[in-house]
Amino acid sequence: MLLTVVLVWLSSFVLSPLTEISVLHFLNLLAYSIVTYLMSGLLYPVQGDEVTNFHEHFDDNYKRFSFLGILFVLVDATDGFLEHLETSLPLDIGQFATLGVWLILFTCSLFIENRIFKAFVSIAYTVGLLGWLHSLIDTGVLSW
Repeated sequence: MLLTVVLVWLSSFVLSPLTEISVLHFLNLLAYSIVTYLMSGLLYPVQGDEVTNFHEHFDDNYKRFSFLGILFVLVDATDGFLEHLETSLPLDIGQFATLGVWLILFTCSLFIENRIFKAFVSIAYTVGLLGWLHSLIDTGVLSW
């Protein structure tokens, strides 16, 4: 989740040349914060005394996490579209393809309770994050 938070933060730098942003874009950035906070809270609970078995805690909250994953996809897609409108950057087809895969996987996660499938979703999510990082380097948002 930390990589997700960092990538959201880095992606917001495309807005730096703007002198103002729309209220809708501000609310969308706020939604990013809320959704990633809630996802992190489900993975890493604040009150550790209540949780003694993290595998059990994760399994108990997996459907909630998947629902938040769907919300994250919608927020990120909205952000990509708003950035396209406000900065005249081209739509990132790779972003929307990755989001499409994540949407399918998170939706399936609401109905499939299989440890191998959960591992596959985790790997696919991580690969998507690495692709996101690569696109930030490719577009010049992040440079070495």
